[in-house]
Amino acid sequence: MAFPDSKLPYYADLRERISLALSRCQEQTWLDFKESQPWEVLRWRLLKTMMGIANLRDGGLIIVGVSERGTVWDPTGIEEAHLALFDYDDIMDQLRARS
Repeated sequence: MAFPDSKLPYYADLRERISLALSRCQEQTWLDFKESQPWEVLRWRLLKTMMGIANLRDGGLIIVGVSERGTVWDPTGIEEAHLALFDYDDIMDQLRARS
């Protein structure tokens, strides 16, 4: 799986956590997978999960683009139409409103 390169601090650690999570494909207290969905559906699921993992000691990780089919996780990716509507600022506004 290809990851973009970055010189941002802690990027290597994050990249390693994501690679490990995808190789195991098993949800944990600190790890949640979300299937690609339209933004109006996904944002509320992301918000609920973020609120749930916000107080974990080392934070958590939400990976969008992994689908659960029975007992099997499938890294299906994010549909272009869904990604085009993703709005980081919207999520942050919603989190602030609930804090």
